[in-house]
Amino acid sequence: MKKTMILSYLITACCVAFFCTISNAGQSGKAMGAGGKTATASSDAARIYRSTMAGAGALTVPMLKQCLRLDKKVASADSRLSELDAAMASIESDIEQLNAYIDINSDKVDTTSQKAVDMFNAKINQHSSKINEYNEQIFKRKSYYGVYKKLYTTFKQECANEEYYEDDYRRAVKKVGYGISR
Repeated sequence: MKKTMILSYLITACCVAFFCTISNAGQSGKAMGAGGKTATASSDAARIYRSTMAGAGALTVPMLKQCLRLDKKVASADSRLSELDAAMASIESDIEQLNAYIDINSDKVDTTSQKAVDMFNAKINQHSSKINEYNEQIFKRKSYYGVYKKLYTTFKQECANEEYYEDDYRRAVKKVGYGISR
């Protein structure tokens, strides 16, 4: 039986998540052939496979393995982006707290006490350090998002919404050791 893999992606402000559903593409014992025609799939010889990822017909087992590996890379990149977003949120919170401390205490520092001045200056230095750390995280996220986008685009073009035979999918899963991640 041939199935169709449908992946829909929901992109939120800083977190990208995607979900996969698999729906039937034909009746039992039949598979959806090229051009939407129904073909009997009683033997491997009657199946219509594509010769390239962009071709007509069903994905082959090696192509499905490639898609499964690519899906895993997309999921891993998505997870890494979430980690970077969490780190940035934590740093941003620290910056906001330091901003509040500096705003509240800038007029209250006892300038006659070197210890008080040093403590206040330490907060300013900590604030500057956090801003530098945040800017580094922005750079990391932007460059990693480029990696994610390339993987996502490749998966979407080559694997999403593509036809395959269910037993071929099971063989591919068995060979790589995992299925679609979501």
